[in-house]
Order: sequence, then C-alpha cells, then structure tokens
Amino acid sequence: MAKTIINLTLPIIAEAIEDVLEVYPQAAYRQMFASRDARQDLIAYVLSRFPSTYAVMEDELVLENITTPYCSQEQRMKLEALIHQAIQYYSHKSNDAVNHSMSV
Repeated sequence: MAKTIINLTLPIIAEAIEDVLEVYPQAAYRQMFASRDARQDLIAYVLSRFPSTYAVMEDELVLENITTPYCSQEQRMKLEALIHQAIQYYSHKSNDAVNHSMSV
C-alpha cells in the first residue's frame, strides 16, 4: 500500500496567518497578501522557520483522518510573532522594489 507524508503544521500556520491578517491594523497588508503567490510566499517564509510535525498515513486513510494538531499558547505566540516578522519582511522587500523601480 502507498503511503503519504503529511505536514500537520501547515494547517496551523495557514489558520494563524488568516487570523493575524484579519486583525492587522493596516488594510494595505491584507491587500498585499491577497494574491495566491504572495500568500504562498508568506506561508513558505513561516513554514521554513517554525518547527513542523509530520505524519505518515496510508493513502486511502489520508482524507478521512486528517485533524488539526494541537498548538500550545506559547507556540501560538511564537508563530504569530514569526508571521508579523514575515509581513514586515515582505513589506520592506516590496517597498524596496518600488523605490528601486522609481529610481531607474
């Protein structure tokens, strides 16, 4: 039987990003990450810096047994801080690109 490796942390990160962007004070940040590519960049940034948990499951069991894993309050706070860091990183990167294009 074939097996599938599942990243159990990805749903936690995606949910946390949604929560943070929903209450982020500046609408410009929500608009910046509205596109699929920008959102994927944000997820990748956070995912590469946050400890991940994986599971191996039989292919036919994957869809019926996936649940969102538990995230402690301390982990959630670290995750949200990392999301804010990622938002600032991409914000500065975007501003630098705009400034560079205006100076050319």
